[in-house]
Amino acid sequence: MNRANGFTIIEAIVVALLVAVLAAVAIPLYRGYVNDAQIRDARSRCEMIGAAIVQTRSRGIPIGENSWTTIGMTNPSDDIWEYTFPALTTSAAEDDYEFLAEGRSGSAQAGKTGKFRPFAAASRWTPP
Repeated sequence: MNRANGFTIIEAIVVALLVAVLAAVAIPLYRGYVNDAQIRDARSRCEMIGAAIVQTRSRGIPIGENSWTTIGMTNPSDDIWEYTFPALTTSAAEDDYEFLAEGRSGSAQAGKTGKFRPFAAASRWTPP
């Protein structure tokens, strides 16, 4: 018996179903990994900003609102996160001081806010 070469319609449907199932599993996992990486990036930058704020404060320098040059940094905001911090005078209570990493509109993190408290003894980072 001669058999024709090529795929049958059933084989093509099975392959298409396998690809669809793999995509249905892989795409949400990938998005989760990207989301986690973006949040870890925000935390890392917040820790860097916090260290600069603590160092500036330890030198007795008052910090103005979002005064990046005072703390010796450039603004690390990007397309995903915007970093802001309030003024910190020499008489301000450090226990309540926190700054924010806010998700920019249009990004995957839009509407999310991470908080970092550089002077807190524990639980410095509150994730979005």
